[in-house]
Amino acid sequence: MTSFSKLFTSVLIALLYASSTSANPWPSTSKHATHCTRSLGADGSLKLETFHPKSIFEGFGVEGLDHPLTRRAGNFNIKTTSVSFLASKLGIRQSNIQFRTSAKAELAQHAFLKQQINGVPVANAVANVAFNGDGKVLSFSSSFVKPYQTPTVSLNNVIIMAEKALDGTHNGHPTTLEFLIQPDGTAALMHVIQIQNERAGTWVEAFVDVHLNKVVSVTDFIT
Repeated sequence: MTSFSKLFTSVLIALLYASSTSANPWPSTSKHATHCTRSLGADGSLKLETFHPKSIFEGFGVEGLDHPLTRRAGNFNIKTTSVSFLASKLGIRQSNIQFRTSAKAELAQHAFLKQQINGVPVANAVANVAFNGDGKVLSFSSSFVKPYQTPTVSLNNVIIMAEKALDGTHNGHPTTLEFLIQPDGTAALMHVIQIQNERAGTWVEAFVDVHLNKVVSVTDFIT
């Protein structure tokens, strides 16, 4: 664990010495940066192209960048500070940001956040903010987008369709409504349902478009 922490810190510091930038981890022409194709179902005939929106990254050097709460007295609160910084940086409301968790390394601590729209989390729009020991921002990355939404299709019809399409049954895990970012940059509202087939050894979380009643993406818990 100690070796990993030192390696992680070394890599982080190397990145942060670079000047402030906005960049994607792959060339913008590379479809592999945002798309992944999966074959599902009993015979693998259901082919889905899952999508993750492009992300931006900015580093601010080892000294870090001040944030909206820098001058506030009291102990550093990573949840409050990361949400405040991200809202200010992206020009969005704090109510559209959901703090998920945090992690602390030797020289930095990280906040992990997710976009939410009208209280509904966006499954594939996430962010990370890194702070130094003084509570200043070392870097941030984000794949947040501007949303578009209008809800429709009933949950019962969605479950019936998903069970048939994915050759399994709803395992009883509570369903949720989440937004999923599409390749065109819009946010589509989805019913999120877990479908399992114990005989075939499959278990996925399906994202079903509430307008089209169609499986558009999955999270595969097995592979």
